[in-house]
Amino acid sequence: MVKHGQPLPARPSGQHKQAFRLHMKLGAKSGGDVREFGSTAKAVLNGIDKVHDAYLAAKGANTGKLPVISLTGSKPIVSTGKGQSSTNYEPIFEVVKWVDRPPELKGAAAPQVQAAPVPELEDADAEF
Repeated sequence: MVKHGQPLPARPSGQHKQAFRLHMKLGAKSGGDVREFGSTAKAVLNGIDKVHDAYLAAKGANTGKLPVISLTGSKPIVSTGKGQSSTNYEPIFEVVKWVDRPPELKGAAAPQVQAAPVPELEDADAEF
């Protein structure tokens, strides 16, 4: 794992995938605590990439603030290959407002962890 904006290291093996990990503060109805959210799933990475683009587009007008992001739905992504098909779901996130950084997220350093290999699917020819 590297901080956003730093170059990705060399892939240690074919068993390692690109991933993300972030800290987020849940809304009051969901407990209000800080959680870690991460994934290696391509469908989830696509959803995160899109909301990150929205964040980058609006962060200049919201200096010092963080976005409140809502999961507004999901989009089915069907992949086929070798006579089979599977459906994954891309999350649809939306920036709904900007707020001051919560005290729980100030200076919170992510724990240092060693990336573990994630086995590839046996049928790795499928596109997602």
